[in-house]
Amino acid sequence: GIALDLIARKMYWCDQGGYSGSAKIQRANLDGSSVEMVYNQTRHPMDLTVDSIHGKVYWSDAGHFEIRRSNLDGSESEVVHGKRIVVNESAPPRK
Repeated sequence: GIALDLIARKMYWCDQGGYSGSAKIQRANLDGSSVEMVYNQTRHPMDLTVDSIHGKVYWSDAGHFEIRRSNLDGSESEVVHGKRIVVNESAPPRK
């Protein structure tokens, strides 16, 4: 996915990393210059959106079954919603 922050004149996107295991969220100026890493502790980012007013970027991570958010620079990342998958009802919860 890709999202625009028209206030800061930045674009954000998900790089799924292919088979290299290097999935990440990145940003750059709207002209494509000054590419920066925002967050790289993700497994399979699918989509993202920017809340320019509150200075947050939100994304879904299909690899961790989570919706996360961070500050626009990637700091203070946190889980907004996580889904626990249970294959066996008697199995202990996954962490």
